[in-house]
Amino acid sequence: MAVTFQLEAFTESLGREAEPLIEGHHAEVSGLLSKHIPARIPFEHYQALEDLGKLRVFTLREDGVLKGYNVFMFTEHHQHGTLAAFHDTLFVHPSIRRGTTGLRFLRWCDERLREHGAKFITQHVSEGKDIGPLFLRLGYKPAETIYIKPL
Repeated sequence: MAVTFQLEAFTESLGREAEPLIEGHHAEVSGLLSKHIPARIPFEHYQALEDLGKLRVFTLREDGVLKGYNVFMFTEHHQHGTLAAFHDTLFVHPSIRRGTTGLRFLRWCDERLREHGAKFITQHVSEGKDIGPLFLRLGYKPAETIYIKPL
């Protein structure tokens, strides 16, 4: 079993490859939203961000098969005037969460973002799957609490 991490350009092909992971991801972490809003990959939005150089799609593969992703919007922060990586979505398939694979993947992603010039990274955790302790272990600090209200 060979596990690899990549920074990949978003393409329709990569999006289609990720579709089998989306339903499980949505059910596991979307909490209230999973009951009201179906899962989807925002193909047009991601492609537009990719074309502008403002998307970072990191993938985790096992023997070439997509098993995880970590996606960020990469842009200048409007208040601070510095490059930042804003978390969009993160998922590692349960079959590959054993050991330190997820931790190594997150560290690898953080390092790539730093190399690209990000001065800070935001990450979000779900009420349904709180991986906050993992982010604390990686050096993240709590900054905000987000509330959601389905309408």
